[in-house]
Amino acid sequence: MEDEIRDHDYIFEGVKVTEVEERELRYKKEIYELAKKHLEEDNNDVYEMPDVYDIDGGIHQEERFSVATQRYQLVP
Repeated sequence: MEDEIRDHDYIFEGVKVTEVEERELRYKKEIYELAKKHLEEDNNDVYEMPDVYDIDGGIHQEERFSVATQRYQLVP
């Protein structure tokens, strides 16, 4: 899409385009910028190891299972 936008800007430089063509170009530029921004923000290309709960031989069961029980609460 970036190439298409560049081509349009180069080919139609100094040429008056129709309102429809101008609207389509603005739309393409907006979509391209949104996609570019999304790719910059999305930095999950690498697998992240989960937390270790048994470092130095101590097993922290409460911390280990807190993730699973986090959304559930006991009702008295």
